[in-house]
Amino acid sequence: MKRRSYVDLIHHILRITPLFHKRLLGKIPDYLKSKESLRLYLILCISIVEIILNFGRIFPDSSQYMDFSLFLLGRQGTVSQMYQIVMRPMVPLLATPLILIFNNVNFSFGLVSSFFWIGGAIVAYKLGKLLLKDDDLATLVALVYVTAPAMLWHGAAVLTDSAAYFFIGLAIYLTFMREQQMNVSSKRYFFDAFIVSLGVLFKEVVVFALLFMLYRRFVKRKGFKETLTAIVVVGFCGVLYLSLLGFGLDIFIFKYSVAYDTRSWGVYPFFVSFVRAYVLSYPERIQEWISAMDLFRIGRLLVFAVATPLGLYFSKRRKDLFMCTLFLFPTAIIWPVMVERFSFCLWPVIVLGMVNGMDFILSKLTFTRVFPYNYRIFIYLYVFVCAIVNTYYPITVKLEW
Repeated sequence: MKRRSYVDLIHHILRITPLFHKRLLGKIPDYLKSKESLRLYLILCISIVEIILNFGRIFPDSSQYMDFSLFLLGRQGTVSQMYQIVMRPMVPLLATPLILIFNNVNFSFGLVSSFFWIGGAIVAYKLGKLLLKDDDLATLVALVYVTAPAMLWHGAAVLTDSAAYFFIGLAIYLTFMREQQMNVSSKRYFFDAFIVSLGVLFKEVVVFALLFMLYRRFVKRKGFKETLTAIVVVGFCGVLYLSLLGFGLDIFIFKYSVAYDTRSWGVYPFFVSFVRAYVLSYPERIQEWISAMDLFRIGRLLVFAVATPLGLYFSKRRKDLFMCTLFLFPTAIIWPVMVERFSFCLWPVIVLGMVNGMDFILSKLTFTRVFPYNYRIFIYLYVFVCAIVNTYYPITVKLEW
């Protein structure tokens, strides 16, 4: 007997309760009455709440992006240490017309980042649905994505991270989606690669997802020439743009060398940043939380450490996800400074693996076989509790740089 999902439960309650049916269901627009729309609406609502709570956060390098936008508007003659952000012009460029409208640089950057936050949430849902073949699991993938610590810290900040996460996910999604479609036109292959190539100008780590797209299309012998052409076109425009500002391709090497002199790579910092990207959002110095949260913290670490590899191993797309991991893994380790912002670039693999792993574990437990509704309701409860905990620290601690 097929068990009902949490969405079925909601629809059942609305249907059998006359008060809800008369006062509430009749007022819901038709486009929200389908289960698909209800899931997307849930994802959108939670995303908006988190965006509002974490809007426009400032980090040490935020001022350089804001100065660059003012430079593009002609309001500022120079930008200090432009070499750090000159290869990422698109977010400052998109923020410039908003600055003219709202006359608020911080707010304008927050709007741009919020747009890519919501776009990334939709991509996460579509990618989960494409690879896991299940609407509930796809919804969970999107919810884990929008409530992950790295997203809460940086997703709506004056940074380029949310755009990077969006384009990385989009590259993986478009790659796998086109492989399942028949008779894809050359224009679509070119347009896919062109859009993802533009993502490199938002943040250079997108190049690894772009290389994955190029590799898959080479192996499948579909769309390779169109993809390569799009990369060359955008790459030429990028080189021309840098030369106009007096920079060459060696700017990437120079920026890396400066970062390496500041802090070197390490295994332990990598693991710490990896855990903080997906699991923890509060540091140990919050003493009042330590005693109450120790057990929960350990439990979350165990869930993450056990569910993620199991979910990847028992996935029907195990080989595809493994190849995706090989291409995206450098995004987490190539930069000398080990922080969660870079580790979260692997989200298309890690988040899918964690959600699929939790589903796999619960499906094997005895009590779930007699539970009248889908056992995935426990995963939803777990994700919502983690979301509350993840949200608490960023909105209650004032950053001082």
